[in-house]
Amino acid sequence: MAITKLLVVVDNSLASMRAVAYVAQILGGRRGFRVCLAHTLPSPPAGMMEFGGAEDPQKEEWLEARLRVSRHLWVSATKKKLSGSLDLAYANLRRAGFARGEIEVHFCYPSDRRNVPKEILTLARERGCHTVVVGRRSLSWLRAHLQTNPADELVRLGKGFTNWVVE
Repeated sequence: MAITKLLVVVDNSLASMRAVAYVAQILGGRRGFRVCLAHTLPSPPAGMMEFGGAEDPQKEEWLEARLRVSRHLWVSATKKKLSGSLDLAYANLRRAGFARGEIEVHFCYPSDRRNVPKEILTLARERGCHTVVVGRRSLSWLRAHLQTNPADELVRLGKGFTNWVVE
């Protein structure tokens, strides 16, 4: 039997929880499906990206090591802070009948917020997911024309993927 893998984008929004609930309702208890839950991390603060450098090579090496440790601690703390929505999504899928081995959990690391859709699609390719599921909150007509919705950008860039947008 062929395995179908879906990447479900999860964040702390009600829209993403609706997307998880939809996948659980439609596919829960069925065999042949795997779900990859993906949460994007925000960009690290600018001060953690780089420093001005130092004239002394030893001092520069020390500063670079200190920066790496700071970034690592920031990523760990951010993952812990965001893991609640992933834990909830995971539990919902398990209750719907997905086995432990049918659910993966991943984080995306976009360099900045504009790259989130690209990073999600990169993760989908890496994990062998051909379907991307994303929640989107409804916007008023005017706001929809004035704002770029990440879900819309994901669909626009997602050539070759099946996209489910759940509102």
